Amino acid sequence: DPVDGEALRDACARAGLLPLLSRLREGLDTPIEADGRPLSPGERRMVALARVLFGRPSVLALDLPETEVGPDGESCVARAMVE
Repeated sequence: DPVDGEALRDACARAGLLPLLSRLREGLDTPIEADGRPLSPGERRMVALARVLFGRPSVLALDLPETEVGPDGESCVARAMVE
């Protein structure tokens, strides 16, 4: 099934991924290795957050979402919880 591009961009923005995506040579089309390369552990957590936020679910269940994401990621997680 085709992915709703607007919903995908919304989830990426809410998870704070836009700066990361602008740095990746292929943006959203960047291949990710099985070990997560080229993303750092914190960046992988933010991608996971974007996956959770995709489609604006009404209920979120997160286990330590702020782990390894740094201060910017922590603020994105906090914002996502109240939006």
